[in-house]
Amino acid sequence: AAVAAAGLVLADAPKDADIVFDDVPCEGRLTNQHSLNAAVYSTENAITAFQRIAGAQSWLSPGFLLKSQICELIGAAIMRNNSWWLLKSDQVVAGVEPQTVLTSNWITAVRHADVGYSAALECTPSMVIGGRLFLVERMVLVTPANGVFVWAAAPRIFQHQIAMDANKPEPYQILPPASEVSEHLFKLQASVQLGSGGATRFDTETEHVIVDAMRLLLGVDSGDGTNFGVFRMRFAIGQGADGAVPVLHEVRPALVAEQLAVSSDFVPSVATVIAGGSDVHWRQIQLPSN
Repeated sequence: AAVAAAGLVLADAPKDADIVFDDVPCEGRLTNQHSLNAAVYSTENAITAFQRIAGAQSWLSPGFLLKSQICELIGAAIMRNNSWWLLKSDQVVAGVEPQTVLTSNWITAVRHADVGYSAALECTPSMVIGGRLFLVERMVLVTPANGVFVWAAAPRIFQHQIAMDANKPEPYQILPPASEVSEHLFKLQASVQLGSGGATRFDTETEHVIVDAMRLLLGVDSGDGTNFGVFRMRFAIGQGADGAVPVLHEVRPALVAEQLAVSSDFVPSVATVIAGGSDVHWRQIQLPSN
């Protein structure tokens, strides 16, 4: 119904369509297979991509590959001995969140390299609030011409429940899958960290990080001008000099099915923007010129 209301028609086959939402490229058609998809398809790929182009950005959760960066991980763990490590499984299944382990012991992290875990992300104490690791999710659209848009609705909020012992996370735990919570609960739980007016400031700074991250990514791989991409970016709460700051925790290509479950306007709104029109669901953000 949303597609028809936008004046669009669903084609019977990809070859008959102008824009294709699918998991594979369709030659001669616009598809949601921007070349950046490959760079951030998994946590391991994303770590590699950002290490190659971004370096130690203040807005980026430090991450290490368990199979090739053991020395770097050990050095970081020794230098930042109050940090914890989120270990990500490299078993990628579409629509299924990879299993995550939280540990305070770098030796444990190293040993997980042999049992299917490929990456370790730093988790600082400020990121855990009341036994929860909150992740603020923003949707980002990259058009074939590399215009960058953010989903205009309020961000979605997810949380990992963290088992605590004496106000510290238990030293080793398998985290349950992240569950979605209300923005109201997030602001209530994180009110001390965010401070007065901090939620608005956090949203603004999140968009600044999106601009910086997409500028860096597109500066290396700007695509071939024939595909678009929709990306899910999740941010943890870090601690800056003046209060809470967003820390880029995860970047993944968004699954169309996931977004359709959130909003039936997703497909027609993307099609409208790609065709050069404006749509209330997407707000363009400007990348600085190089």
